[in-house]
Amino acid sequence: MMMYKPSLQISRFVVLKKNKTVFDEQFHNGVNIIRGDNGHGKSTVINLLVHGLGEERVNFNSSALQCSFTYVELKINGKTLTLRREISETALRPMAMFWGNYEDGIKSPDWELYPYKSTDKTISFSQVLFNLLGFPEVKTDLSSKLTMHQLLRLICKDQMAPVYRIFKAENFDSGDLREEIGGLLCGYNDDDLYTINSRMRDLLEEKKELSKKIEHIRSIFQEVEDIPDIQKIDKRLREIGEEREILCKKLQEEQKRVNPEENANEKIKQSEQIQNNLEEVNRKIKEVNSAINNIIFELQDSDDFIKYLKTNLKNLEESGEMQKVLGSIDIVICPACFSSLDSSDKNICQLCKNKIGSNTRDSNILKLKQQLIYQIKESTILQKIRDDKYEQNRKWLSKLASEQKKLQIELDNNLCPVSSQNTILETLNRQIGSLDKEVETLENKILLAQNIEKLVLRKSEISAEIPILEHKANNIRTNIDKKKKEACGMISDGILSLIKNDIDGGGKPYEADFGLAEKVLFSFDFDNISLILNNGEKHEVFAASSHVVLKDAFHFSMLIASCMKDFFRYPRFLIIDSIEDKGMQVERSQNIQKYMVEISDQMAIDHQIIFTTAKIADELNIPKYTIGKYYKGDIKSLAL
Repeated sequence: MMMYKPSLQISRFVVLKKNKTVFDEQFHNGVNIIRGDNGHGKSTVINLLVHGLGEERVNFNSSALQCSFTYVELKINGKTLTLRREISETALRPMAMFWGNYEDGIKSPDWELYPYKSTDKTISFSQVLFNLLGFPEVKTDLSSKLTMHQLLRLICKDQMAPVYRIFKAENFDSGDLREEIGGLLCGYNDDDLYTINSRMRDLLEEKKELSKKIEHIRSIFQEVEDIPDIQKIDKRLREIGEEREILCKKLQEEQKRVNPEENANEKIKQSEQIQNNLEEVNRKIKEVNSAINNIIFELQDSDDFIKYLKTNLKNLEESGEMQKVLGSIDIVICPACFSSLDSSDKNICQLCKNKIGSNTRDSNILKLKQQLIYQIKESTILQKIRDDKYEQNRKWLSKLASEQKKLQIELDNNLCPVSSQNTILETLNRQIGSLDKEVETLENKILLAQNIEKLVLRKSEISAEIPILEHKANNIRTNIDKKKKEACGMISDGILSLIKNDIDGGGKPYEADFGLAEKVLFSFDFDNISLILNNGEKHEVFAASSHVVLKDAFHFSMLIASCMKDFFRYPRFLIIDSIEDKGMQVERSQNIQKYMVEISDQMAIDHQIIFTTAKIADELNIPKYTIGKYYKGDIKSLAL
C-alpha cells in the first residue's frame, strides 16, 4: 500500500476507569466495523475516541463519565505516537503526548502535556498535531479558530447531528469557518493568497497614510515649490560654520579686553550644570550604543540559529525518507574509538545500547520534528521582539544625539563670559546665537525634506509592488478554482455513484429522487447537499433515512477522493457513527456497508474507515473488517 500525506490511522484505543482497563481494541488499515445491538455502547466508544483525538463539547453519557482517561495510539504519516486525555465534563481538557506506542507509554514518565488553547508561551495540542500532519500554517482571520475539534466536525459523522447538515452542529458556527475547514481538507485553499491579500491591504493602508503625511509636510512649506533643496541647505550650513568661526575668533579677542572675573561665578555654575547634563547624555548614548550592538549580535546569532534549526528539520525529514528507501544501515565500527561493534542483537542500538522497539526510530523522529518546529517558532517570535527593541533604541539614540549637540553648543557659548558693559561682546554673542538658531531651523528643514523624500520613495515602491501582487493573486485564484472544481467534482461524482447503488433487490431506488439524480451539489459554507434531477429541478429535502444515506455518501466520497488525489489534506481517515439511522431498512444499511467495503478494498492508498452498525452484513462479520466483540445482552462495549 502507498501512503499519501497527511495520513492518520488509529492503531489501538484504550479506555481506563481509574486503573482498570474497560476498553482495549486494535484497529487496522481499511474498514473497521464496531457492531452490536442498540443501547450497548457503540456510540459511547466513538464519543470517547473523538474526545481522545481532540474534539470538544462531546455529550458523554453516564457510562462514559465513569471512565477516567482515553489512550489513542495512532500513526501520523506512518509514525507512531500515543495521545492521553482526561474524560471530564469540564471543557478544554489538555492532551498529553508520548512519542511511541501505548505499551511503552504506560511505563514511561516522558509524556508532554499541551493545552487546548495556545498562549504566548505554549502551543496547543491542535498546533502540535497539525505540525505533525504537515498542515501549512493557516494565516487567515479564522486561524485561531482552526483546531482539531473543528476538523473532526467534518472528518467524523456524529449520529446525533442533524441529518441534513454536513458538519456536526455547534453554537456560534459560521459559513466562513466551515468553508475554511472544507478548503483546507480538500487541499484547494492556498495560504499564499491570504498572505498576498493581507499584504495588499496593508500596502494600500500604508499608501493612504503616506499621502496624508506628505500633504501635511507640504502644508508646512505652504507650496510644493517651497520644499527645500537639501544641497542648498548643506551649502548654507557650511557658510554658517565659516561665519561662526570668524565671530568666535572676534569674540575671543574682545574677551581679552574685558574683566575676566565679571559674572564668573554665575557662569561657572551654569557651565557645571550644563557639563553634568552633557555627561549624563553621553553616558546614556554609550549605554544605548552598547544595547544596539548587543541586539545586532543577538539578531545575527539568532538568524544563524534559525537557519541551523530549519536545516536540521529538513535533514531530519530527509533521513526518515532515506531510511524507508535504503532500510537500516548496520554500523560496524564505533565512530569514537574505532572498535568493532556487536551487531548481533537487532533489538539493541549498536551505539547507545538502548532497546529499539518496532517504532522507536519513527517515534523519535516525530518527537524531534515537533521540538524543532517549536524551537523555530519560539526563536522567530524572539527575533520580532529584538527587531522592535532595535528600532526603539535607534529612535532613542537619535533623540539623545540631538540633545547632546544642543548641550554642547550651550556649553561652548557659556564658556565665553560676556561683560554687560561691553556692547561688542553682546553683539557678537547675539550674532552667534542667531547663526545657531538658523542652523537649528535649517537642520529641521533637512529632516522634513529627507522625510518627504523617503515618504515619496516609499509611496512609489508601493505603487510598483501592488500590480505585481495582484498578478500573483490572480494566478493563485486560477489555481484554487481549478483545484476546487476538481476536488468538489470528485466528491460529487462519488456521492452520485453511491446513491445510484442505493437500490433494493429488485433494482428499485429506495429514494426515488436518487434514481433521477444527474448531479450532486454541496456547499461547505451553507452546510448542505442537494441534487439536480434529470428534469433540471433542484431537490434538497428527502426522507430522513435518505438524508442519512446522502450524508454517509458525502463523507465516504470525501475520503475516497483523498485517496485518488494527493493534493487533498484530508488525512485519509473517517469515522461514521451508525451507518443506519432514522428507521433505515436492514437491507438498505447492509447494501451501503458492502458498497463501502468493496470500494475500500480496491484502494491502493493507506486509509482507515471506522463505522458502527447494529445491522452488519453477514459477509462482513469477519475479523478482516470487525473490531472486538459483537455487543449484545450483558456484553457492553465498556467493561465497567
